[in-house]
Amino acid sequence: MTGRVTLGSGSFGGGRPAPEAGAALSEPDRLVSTRAVGVLIDALRSRESPMLLDLGRVVGDNVAFFTSRFACRLVVADLFADLDERSSAGERNEDQTGAWVAETIRAEPESVDAILCWDTLEHLTAVEGQILAERLTRVLRPEGILLLSFSGEWNARPGYATYGIVDRSTLRRQFYAGASRQMRVLTSREGTETFRNLSIVDACLFATRAQEMVFRKPSHSTATGKGVASRPRLEV
Repeated sequence: MTGRVTLGSGSFGGGRPAPEAGAALSEPDRLVSTRAVGVLIDALRSRESPMLLDLGRVVGDNVAFFTSRFACRLVVADLFADLDERSSAGERNEDQTGAWVAETIRAEPESVDAILCWDTLEHLTAVEGQILAERLTRVLRPEGILLLSFSGEWNARPGYATYGIVDRSTLRRQFYAGASRQMRVLTSREGTETFRNLSIVDACLFATRAQEMVFRKPSHSTATGKGVASRPRLEV
């Protein structure tokens, strides 16, 4: 069983190539715990040829992990490349509407089974984050899953983190230098409000203060009902 990967092309992104292999690590990589990845994997097992959308940088471990386990299509829409480019050019200061975010995700409505949002919201303003959430909700299929994570701490260094999947409960976090920087420290309440049209199916607070949330888009038959109770937030 094998899948395929698309790097920001077709109906999803702007045809941006993979980041350079020589990108500078600005701190040692470290292993971190995850529960959300396991929830996402379990949700995908019942789907035939699922479509996945990854908003982070291209990570070889993630490509290998998903395409070797599922007959899926993994599309990488590199939001951080857009952030770096716009930050370097000073365009983010000029555009307070956040309209550029809507141009980043151009998938067809209800075409994606799972979205790896990672900690991208922390690198966006509240306005940009809301526009992104609305666009992601639009492209997610009914019963589709969205993974969201928060760092739980402020990082003043410009750059971004990548998360490589080691196994269903472990990620390899690497921080790279870049032109964009973290804009805010998110809370679970803000995450819930930002994705208010999705239902929470899992939430976890780790001892490191990092957080994960998993959302599901309601089916058409239950779309009139709002939300479901999340699993208890455990400290790991």
